Amino acid sequence: MMWVLRKKGDKKGKILRYKTRAVVCGNQQKRKALASGSEHTLETFAPAARSATFKLLCAVGCIANRRVRHFDVDAAYLQGSFEGDDGKVHVRPSPPDERHFNNRGIPFVRKLLKPLYGEAQAGRIWHRTAKRQLTEIQGFTHQYEFDPCYFFKKYDDEHRADLALYVDDCWMADTGSLMADDDVRIFQERFKLTVQMKLKQFLGMNIDMDAQGGVQFLADAYIKPLAEYPHFDTLSSPQLVKNYKIAAQKEHHVDPAFQKKYQSNVGALIYSPPCRRPGKSLTIGILARALTFPTPEMDEHANRVLAYMAQTAEAGIEFKKGGLAELAAYSDSDSQNFRHSASV
Repeated sequence: MMWVLRKKGDKKGKILRYKTRAVVCGNQQKRKALASGSEHTLETFAPAARSATFKLLCAVGCIANRRVRHFDVDAAYLQGSFEGDDGKVHVRPSPPDERHFNNRGIPFVRKLLKPLYGEAQAGRIWHRTAKRQLTEIQGFTHQYEFDPCYFFKKYDDEHRADLALYVDDCWMADTGSLMADDDVRIFQERFKLTVQMKLKQFLGMNIDMDAQGGVQFLADAYIKPLAEYPHFDTLSSPQLVKNYKIAAQKEHHVDPAFQKKYQSNVGALIYSPPCRRPGKSLTIGILARALTFPTPEMDEHANRVLAYMAQTAEAGIEFKKGGLAELAAYSDSDSQNFRHSASV
């Protein structure tokens, strides 16, 4: 075990409080499982809601004037429940107690009674616990084929509720039923959480739920702290989108420090487009093709993309209330040879 310190900030990046947490070194847990040949029993994958699911719930909620609520589960991983072999996890105490021995010279270890952050299966256990609460106890339907973290429920009064779970954040849209209020209360009794009706931040996005009678998503709190490139205010808009062959780089020697910096910058950019800046998805996707063998030219383009997004941080996605909804479907196709490579 070890201690981790963290700063919690608001939507403008201002530090609100300092947090500390005891965590498990899950990397050691995985390494020992691999050495003992039991890695196949250590299931660690934990799904999270897709950005498309979140946007769809927001769009439908605005068009149909649905009530929207957000749940923030406090210390979600600590509220998971061990089952079977899950609970057979022993850890060494955190400093300064890690060197305590008994009278026979054997070092003390502690058995976990509940999952801790850092434990290899903590995320999976929490998702399983929350899913079981929603489906087996509260009667929600789990639409696994579409999204492993999307749930919905139709009530006897012809109302319905749709819910998306992203680790410890939950977004729920309902048609104003009292039965939906009961479900929120039951979920809140099972898990310690905070319910917000007018959310200000969600998954790194700034949210304005009163934007001209709709919902608006911005990325300024996420993008601006990343824009540390010198003189980024003077950089022009990136033109990478016009050159599809620029990322077709051959294998060459790359300085590890330069490669790490490029991967970090592009990785941060990849997180932004799905919910907030879809217009830059193609450009950032091309940058991501050079993660293994980046070049100074690609690094310059990445800096320009970051600069451009920082300059236009007030741009985002907006869903307006009322109106008609039109369902449109798009295929995953090559933008240069659309007619020949489209697939459904």
